[in-house]
Amino acid sequence: MTPARAIAFLAVAMIAALGATAEPPLPAPREQASALLDELRLHPDAAADDAYKFLHQGVFGPGHAIDDRKSAARALEEEVAALAPTSVTDPLCQPLGGPTPMARIHLRPFLAGGGDISVLLDVFVASAAVAAGTAADMDAALAAAVAVLVKDGSWGLAGELEGMAKGLAAGSYPAVSHSEPYRNGYKPAYRVVALELARAKGWCP
Repeated sequence: MTPARAIAFLAVAMIAALGATAEPPLPAPREQASALLDELRLHPDAAADDAYKFLHQGVFGPGHAIDDRKSAARALEEEVAALAPTSVTDPLCQPLGGPTPMARIHLRPFLAGGGDISVLLDVFVASAAVAAGTAADMDAALAAAVAVLVKDGSWGLAGELEGMAKGLAAGSYPAVSHSEPYRNGYKPAYRVVALELARAKGWCP
């Protein structure tokens, strides 16, 4: 068995074992919509691109961000070396929800707490191997998010997200980048990982 296949097998086994005793979860789309509201409270200048990206990461995980372990390691090392201060205090763990629940592990609090980036890299690569969301999952997440945003009074963002979703659905929902205001204002730095693997490391409650 290759190292990559071994990591994937271990990740699947860990998630299955950890999930066996968990409380019955909320339906994934509702969980993602609720998590998105938390994201908007944390980053109030988030635009439709950022809301879409948040939902996309919950559904599809980090697979699109990894070509191979070597390039993933290099990208992580370079990002850590170039971290700039930010006025926002991000949590270590930010749940995203999703069919296989995902979370953002923010690099600044991770490093401030003495986190080992080689361990984060292992979990990141393993998470890419187990994420299995579909376009139908993304349909449901977007519909739930739009409904929650309307109920919350964020009609403008709801309309922009709905319009964006219609434009991207034909392409099976590709990944997008954060908006320029989000990048400039919040300087996001994180890795998306499977929530249960992060819990196993003590990064998420």
